Amino acid sequence: MKQSEFVRYLLELLAPLGGVSARAMFGGFGVYHDGVMFGLVADDTLYLKVDKENRQEFVAEGVEAFVYEGKGKPISMSYFRCPEAALDGPAAMLPWARSSIAAALRARRTPPTRSPRTPSNTDRQSRRGDASASAASSPTKRNRASYDAIATDWDAARQRLSTPERRLLKRFLAKLPVGGRVLDLGCGTGRPIAAYLLRHGLHIAGVDQSVALLEIAKKRFPEGDWRHLAIEKYAPKQTFDGIIAWDSLFHLPRGLHKRILIRLRKALTKGGPILLTLGGSAHPPFTDNMWSQPFFYDSLPPEQATALLQATGFEIELNEFLDQPDLDDAGQARGRNKGRIVLLAHAV
Repeated sequence: MKQSEFVRYLLELLAPLGGVSARAMFGGFGVYHDGVMFGLVADDTLYLKVDKENRQEFVAEGVEAFVYEGKGKPISMSYFRCPEAALDGPAAMLPWARSSIAAALRARRTPPTRSPRTPSNTDRQSRRGDASASAASSPTKRNRASYDAIATDWDAARQRLSTPERRLLKRFLAKLPVGGRVLDLGCGTGRPIAAYLLRHGLHIAGVDQSVALLEIAKKRFPEGDWRHLAIEKYAPKQTFDGIIAWDSLFHLPRGLHKRILIRLRKALTKGGPILLTLGGSAHPPFTDNMWSQPFFYDSLPPEQATALLQATGFEIELNEFLDQPDLDDAGQARGRNKGRIVLLAHAV
């Protein structure tokens, strides 16, 4: 997703801090300082991280919390709208940014506590999130623990389809039979992608390794077929009319991608569409933070990824960047933004 003029302006205001970046997420942007998320942008509005130490500063300015609809009622997140005056210039913005960075760092050091707005099993998993992630013996286990830990924040942020997502899903949907069966690989909470497909009368089989995310999916969309499995271990027993793997394969070591794609081809009816996202540049495996939790990422360079898709029995119809990577003069990825591509193909 391209940065909006508002996001570019924010980065200019925050430039004196050094190490500040914005990363596309959930139709908006996360704002980071040295890898720690301290702000989020939704609908060109900046929300900053708060906790019990700095909350009153924001309350005194009369600004509101970031709120989303959950289980039929509004739920507030620990982010408050940035005061309007702070947008006047760096001198006005930096004190607020530093306060929120401090809050984000405190949250990173503090183990998650039980929240009354999430199920008890999810809370128990969340409390173990940091320890499990650091002790994990594989990228898969690390990501599972991290997604369990951020389930509530993820659900709050991942509510609506972005404009590119909606366009691509419409094209995917047009290739499916009425009432067709779709595999959503890395389905998360089922929102917004599975929710969109369910509204159009499709049958969804969702696979995810996060217990906490699947608990939300099962309660919100009981008509779906939700399965707790690691993607690299999932071997479909039935065929599907379409498959989606949105922002899931790049959480797995690239050496596993071929085996997974072969299995997906076997499970997809001939001519059936597959829609997936992958990394958008050449880079080694890396770990990045989201809501102060570590996540593993790995992907083949785009040209190798497309060649692999073709070699495993797919014909590519669309290949485009969702996020352009930040590249150095030699064409190598630099910084946090490694880019992201989307591929729409069909089984041959």
